[in-house]
Amino acid sequence: MKLYNIEQGTDAWLKLREEHLTASDASAMMGASKYKSRTQLMKEKKFGVKEKITPAKQALFDKGGSCRR
Repeated sequence: MKLYNIEQGTDAWLKLREEHLTASDASAMMGASKYKSRTQLMKEKKFGVKEKITPAKQALFDKGGSCRR
């Protein structure tokens, strides 16, 4: 496991999340996520296919932390 000292919500953080599998992806990797399938995760990482973030989903992100989208 590699640890990165990067501030959440920064451009460097977003780039890291786009280019690498992170702990946030673990449940999808195991097929245990109710929010993202393994196939969806693979498409995101391999092909850059991204989910469209709706205002309702953004509101959930905003409640959970300082994630920028």
